Amino acid sequence: MAMTKRARLKGRQRSEQLLGAGTEAHGYCTGLIGPDPRRTAALIVMILGVAIALSFVVFGLIIYPGVLGVVLLVAIFGAIDRPASVTMTNEGMAVLARSEFNGRPRKILTVLPHAVLANSTIQRSGSYIHLPEFHLWFRNKEYDRLFVSADSNSVTNSRAEPVTVGVAATVPSGPIPEPASNSGAAAMAHRNVAPDPAFQPKNEDGVIYCSWCGKERAVNAQAIHHCGSRERPAIFCMQCGTPLEGANNCARCGTPATQVSR
Repeated sequence: MAMTKRARLKGRQRSEQLLGAGTEAHGYCTGLIGPDPRRTAALIVMILGVAIALSFVVFGLIIYPGVLGVVLLVAIFGAIDRPASVTMTNEGMAVLARSEFNGRPRKILTVLPHAVLANSTIQRSGSYIHLPEFHLWFRNKEYDRLFVSADSNSVTNSRAEPVTVGVAATVPSGPIPEPASNSGAAAMAHRNVAPDPAFQPKNEDGVIYCSWCGKERAVNAQAIHHCGSRERPAIFCMQCGTPLEGANNCARCGTPATQVSR
């Protein structure tokens, strides 16, 4: 079912509230975080068919799931492929968890650099666009909305055409990324640390640092870096790797915690 303009407007407004005062969201779209949603749906249907067949063999009756059963199946699907909301801001592409009940954003997961939408690893698979590094799945129309709402200078000029793959193509394995702490994103408009004029990293080489262990990695790495729960406070600047020492912004370059300045 297509999302109405009113629902998108409310979703964008709710995203701005979660991201913090002073943050302006541009556009709003929805997606999923997890494995291939088509495979997940097929697996659930197969399990349901086996359960119905077993009930007929054992009890001689065909047992239908009913309303509660359908709700349970939907809940199982949502637990495997988690609904997500995505909006563009001046800081990057904000990914938020979406409520299974009203469909509105409920929590910030992470804020990714704009450059992720121009990554050459993006794949087109049937009616879906897949960002394998972050296990994000978008419908084609939802993916196109990201570029309509994105900054033309930072994203659309360097847009990478998604690589077409088959439905049965192998999807990189790995755990679904845990939600990142939203303290940095919510505080980016409340605490501003003056950056050092002599040090203004541009991140032109595509290198970022883990906010929790300080390990250096490439933005376009083939797998997400995991070093523990993302719920714990960030202690390193994602832009330059400088210890935050409890601050919400880097004292060296002024970058908010768990974000990358562009």
